[in-house]
Amino acid sequence: MDVIDDDDDYSTVSVQLIHPDASEPLPYPLIALAISTIFMVSAIFLRFRSSDTPSSIPKWKGDDDN
Repeated sequence: MDVIDDDDDYSTVSVQLIHPDASEPLPYPLIALAISTIFMVSAIFLRFRSSDTPSSIPKWKGDDDN
């Protein structure tokens, strides 16, 4: 805000208006990034953990009677 006097003397005043009930919004992108990172790390960890054990695909017993 600029204030000018009768004798052309002026000064500048800065004012910042803040609503008293205003709050900071949640950082949704950071929350999404954190959840994605946790999911990625857990997926990689479980992948390496499952590759340590031999693959145990169930096998059907063959019928020799056919």
